[in-house]
Amino acid sequence: MMTIDIDGVKKQYFCEAYGELAYVEQLLLGVNIENPSESALSEILRAIRKIKVGSVVCHFKDITDIAFLAEYILDKVIEKKLMLTSEYVEMFLKFHGMLNSQLDSYRLGTPVDQSQVVEVRGLLNEALNQGVR
Repeated sequence: MMTIDIDGVKKQYFCEAYGELAYVEQLLLGVNIENPSESALSEILRAIRKIKVGSVVCHFKDITDIAFLAEYILDKVIEKKLMLTSEYVEMFLKFHGMLNSQLDSYRLGTPVDQSQVVEVRGLLNEALNQGVR
């Protein structure tokens, strides 16, 4: 029977997730709101999906759930069913900050700041309710 070193898997996940988040931040800060690069948006989506998939493997359900919401909204922006606005970029930057905090909490074994999670989840849900049809 094969055993899996879950601590090793989590350590690798943290390394990769932090790297992906740094890349997401770089792309978000450079995005042109009036004419967003589809390739940059696709790269952000790819990074969020990688973080989400890793969170499933590591059993970080709250990261999985909130990443799914961000992924869905970004997918609609790429499909041009939603227009990218400065408010959406700000929302994704808050999502980015919240994910960084969650990863820190999991890595250090400290409680997750639930108020931050609730705030970002509310922003994502509001965006879904207002714009996605």
